[in-house]
Formats: sequence, structure tokens, C-alpha cells
Amino acid sequence: MDRTVDAEIAERLLERDEEALRQVMATHGPIVLAMARKVVSEPSLAEEVAQDTFVALWRRPGAYDPLRGSLQGFLLGIARNKGIGLVRREEALRRTRDSLLAEAAVAS
Repeated sequence: MDRTVDAEIAERLLERDEEALRQVMATHGPIVLAMARKVVSEPSLAEEVAQDTFVALWRRPGAYDPLRGSLQGFLLGIARNKGIGLVRREEALRRTRDSLLAEAAVAS
């Protein structure tokens, strides 16, 4: 999409046009999911990241500024950041679980 189309979509999102969101998801969904899969190895978690990306756009459409870049680039950045956050949370949970299991093994 070019910036004119991105600006039009951004305006429609600000007006809470659900069809605009469906259009964005249809256009950018596959590449957003591909980015999520690069960051998150678990397919179901990658789908969650992709969905969260579009939810974030819907909740805060004003966060996207067509003058600063393409909508696709904006969405890919959100997906990447959400994916990294998820991976970090999962890793922290794993470390905590492993630590608790190790402590339990020592205590028994």
C-alpha cells in the first residue's frame, strides 16, 4: 500500500470503521503472522501475537502516523515487539519453574 492509502485507512480507523480493520487484517495479516512466527516458535503463540497486533491497532489507531512510515512497517514493529515480550515472559516463567523444581528437589 502507498502512503495515501495508509493515511486513508488510518483516518477510517480513527473513526472506528470496523471494515477498515478487516481490510488491514486481510492485507497485512499474512506478513504480520510471518513476523510473529520468526520471533515465536510456537504456532499458536504466533497467532496470538498476530491477533494482539491488530487489537493494539484497533485500541490505539492514533499511534500510527502515516507521515512516519508505512502501516505495514508499523504493524511489523508491533508484532516483533509483542513477540519478543512474549518470548521473554515465557523464558522468565521457565526459569522460575526450573528454580522452584530445583529447590523442591534439594528440599526432599
